Amino acid sequence: MLAEYITAAMRHVVCEQLDDGSTDCKIPELPGVWSNADSEGEARTEIQDVLEAWIALGLALNEPLPAIDGIEIAVQGVRSCLLPGREPEWRTRDPSFVGMTKVGALQSGPDLRLGPVRWLS
Repeated sequence: MLAEYITAAMRHVVCEQLDDGSTDCKIPELPGVWSNADSEGEARTEIQDVLEAWIALGLALNEPLPAIDGIEIAVQGVRSCLLPGREPEWRTRDPSFVGMTKVGALQSGPDLRLGPVRWLS
């Protein structure tokens, strides 16, 4: 679902060449997602990095993300794993879960919704 959201959002990228020769790109539906680079190719590469960071931050802050082409990413639940020998600590109202393994990989339940990941020490 995350890859589909990113792919859909990238189809909405609008780029404009500026007077100084650089290129601005933005995704109008996603406030704060923009980039500027010397070429359009560089700006498009950069905006995908910005988009990925914007999604991660939104999920970490439990902020709603706008739907893109009918694709939504919603926070469902979070399970953070501690060091070996410690029990996982639930950080959610709904433990139908999205969690993180010790190596940091996301897991998702059958509805494929993603949630924020939080490392506990």
